[in-house]
Parts: sequence; structure tokens; C-alpha cells
Amino acid sequence: MSRYHIPPFYFPTTVFFVDDSIDFLSNLSLKLPPDLAFQLYDSPVNALKMLNSENNPTTPIERFFSRYHHTE
Repeated sequence: MSRYHIPPFYFPTTVFFVDDSIDFLSNLSLKLPPDLAFQLYDSPVNALKMLNSENNPTTPIERFFSRYHHTE
């Protein structure tokens, strides 16, 4: 049985904030420290696309996030 190691974070880190309210995200961005690297998303689907994209420099070797598919 192999063990997987998921690092707790990568450095430098970019924080993704996801909320369905653009106004909330805009106000939140004004409260964040200026040296914090962050991205704002009003769609979880778009945030996941960015996390899993090949162009994302912070993407880990193995992708840990995916869209949920309900199966019965």
C-alpha cells in the first residue's frame, strides 16, 4: 500500500477566495494585506478550472481538486 503525501502548502502561495457575491469579494480585497497574493472568483467552476489548469504555476504535480460528480 503506497502512502500519498499532500503538502500543507506551497511557497509562495496564492490564496483563492470564492464567493457568489462580487460585492463581497470587492470589499474583501480592500481589507487584505497588500503583500498577499490572491485571486478572487465568483464561480467555483472557474476557480477549479484555474487550479487545475496547465498554465497555473502553483499547480501541484498531482491535482487534488475536481468537480463533484454525483453517482447513484
